[in-house]
Amino acid sequence: MHSPNTTSHLDHALVAFSRDMLEDLGHSVAAEAANLDDALRHAHEGNFDFAILDVNVNGRQIFPVVDILQKRSQPFVLSTGYA
Repeated sequence: MHSPNTTSHLDHALVAFSRDMLEDLGHSVAAEAANLDDALRHAHEGNFDFAILDVNVNGRQIFPVVDILQKRSQPFVLSTGYA
């Protein structure tokens, strides 16, 4: 069975938690990014099945990454702590 490759682009405090949770669910984590520049690079070059994106990564909004993933027809989910 294929283990889905996941990339997560989250604030630093959530990166370790998300890695543990995803691995517990049987996913392999292909990449992590705690800043927008790394997230953009992964969005362009990454080999992953889907992405988990925090809307606000260290004070910068993730929407440029969303644009890239949409152009690549790459599935993603947005996460936010905003209420």
